[in-house]
Parts: sequence; structure tokens; C-alpha cells
Amino acid sequence: MTFDEAIGNTEGLKIVQLEKPIIVHQPVGNVQVGDLPAKDEIHENGKKKLQFLDVIMNYKGTFNFKEIEKLFLQQRYADLPAPLGMKGNNRTPYNMQLFILEQGHETYHIVKHIKFIGNTKVNHQTILHTVYGRALEITCKVIFVKVLVRYMKLFPQGSSSKPTKETEDIRKGFDFIRLEGPEENSDGQFTSWTEEQVNDPASPLYKWERGTIKEFLRCLADQGSQANTIKDWPLTFKSIAPWALNHVISPILPHILEHAIVWIGRSYVGKSPMSYTIPGPRPNTKRDWAPIAKKVLANRKVILHSGGARAYKLKLPQLLHCNVVHKKKKVKINGKVLFF
Repeated sequence: MTFDEAIGNTEGLKIVQLEKPIIVHQPVGNVQVGDLPAKDEIHENGKKKLQFLDVIMNYKGTFNFKEIEKLFLQQRYADLPAPLGMKGNNRTPYNMQLFILEQGHETYHIVKHIKFIGNTKVNHQTILHTVYGRALEITCKVIFVKVLVRYMKLFPQGSSSKPTKETEDIRKGFDFIRLEGPEENSDGQFTSWTEEQVNDPASPLYKWERGTIKEFLRCLADQGSQANTIKDWPLTFKSIAPWALNHVISPILPHILEHAIVWIGRSYVGKSPMSYTIPGPRPNTKRDWAPIAKKVLANRKVILHSGGARAYKLKLPQLLHCNVVHKKKKVKINGKVLFF
């Protein structure tokens, strides 16, 4: 491809930095390892380096490429098998480019480009103890070096510059939250767990938006207290006792479209069936509940046992609130999350 052809093919596009590496399967081309912009000047007495190449020629062996791709996408470079990872116990965080060039049956040229994170520089002696092959110094221009170990992709000019996530990665992330996320937040578990996950390169939630994770955790925690839509209900007004229909229900029916109903009373006397039978415009809100609660319950040393609606959690002096949350055991069967 000529330079003019390259300009024409990329017109109207922009480069967006990705969060994960790009896996490319291509046949070996005309560029040889010897064409790389590198020189053999890494020795024990040299200056510290920000990045380097580890070149292994004619390596004989086999690779589990599926597992290598998985580790690479998770950026778990330290878990890569020899000689693809770094030798020894390196503790300096780094990014990595890896090229495996097939040369024949179970024979490969391997080129690893290591760049330390945060502009950290490492001395030559340490570098020499981490390579499996030949350590080479990169001789690119500075302006090119700064973007060499970043993962880029071309997008239309008007699209968002925010790194995109693949649909499969999003689904795996939410499944991971369902299975592994904390079920309660009494001691700040949502925040602490979220921070651990978004900063762990091995986590499916690495670099996710914190707000998205915590909002989903809150939704899961509220599952036991939120009302479900009733699609089939056997009772009607005819099922209500005449005294209740005439003296309780009839007076409130003219106001049912503007106001919600709050049922207060003993357990197992029919409050729930009554509330299911009478249609309402919306759930009870804090605006509806506040004047009633302040008048009837405030400063009376009351424990209010109610449904799980957020409106009832209004804080008032000498009032404690509780509600039953029917939690079921979460089980994963054949890859599907079920509750028993």
C-alpha cells in the first residue's frame, strides 16, 4: 500500500486508544526481525531503559495459543508460559507487545516488546536477568516511542473517544458481579469490592466505571424488596367483604389516581391481598408518606415493619424501620444463575 492509498483509506477516521490488546492472526510477511529499529547495546553497565526488546530466534516448541490469547487479553503477562513472559520475579509493572512468527514445524521467531508503566526506567543488569533471548535497545524517535505499546483502533471521526467494550466482555462482567459481588453494603462492601476489581488487571471488571458496578450491586441487593408485576390475580371488588368495600374502599376510590394508599395494621389480616386488588397509579412516594409518618409515628418509640419501598425508610426521631427481605440461595447451573 502506498502512502496516498493509506491516507485515502483512513480519511474521516480517528485513532482511539483501547483498554485491551488486539489479537491479530496474519501470515508472516516480508518484514524480518533484522528490520526492527533496534541495536545491541544493552549491557550491565549501561543506563536505565524505559523499554526494550527480547528477541528469541528459532525457538523450538509448542504453544497453547488459545490460553496465551486469554492471558494476553486479561493483561496477565506475568502468567505467560516461558519463554513468552519475563524471566525471574519482576515487580515493575509493564505493558507488552508479543509477536510469534512461525518459521517451520514447531519453530518460531519470538519478539517481545516490554515497556514499563509510568515512565519507570530499569537498569540494564535487571533487564538482562529478565530476558530469555537477546536484549535489544529500541532506536525509534521519541515521538513514536511514546505510543508504541498502546492498543489503537480506527473509528469514525464523529464517534466517542471513550474506549469501547465488546458485548461479550460486558455480559461476562455483569455475570461476574452476579456470582461474586457482595450481597449487602452494611460495612461499605460495595465500594471496597468495586475498587479491588477495577484495579485488578485479572478481573473482568478491570477499568470499568465504578458507578456502573455499584448501581448494579444495589439493584441486586434490592431484588428481594422490590415489587414484581402481577399478571394474574384472582380477586376482584366482589371478593371484598361488604363492610370493607362500603366503609373503607369506597371513600378512597375518588382519590386513587392522585394518591397512594398506605396500609398499616396487624399481620395476616388481608392488607396485601387488598392492596393487590385495588389498582394504584404508582408506588407510594416519600412525598406521600412523610406527612403521615410525621403525624402518626414520630417521637413515639415505634418500630415500623413495612414493605421494602424506599419511602418507608424515611428517618424520623424515635422511629426504627425494618422489613423482611426474602433472599433465595444463588446457584449457578449449566452456566445459568438460578435462585432457590
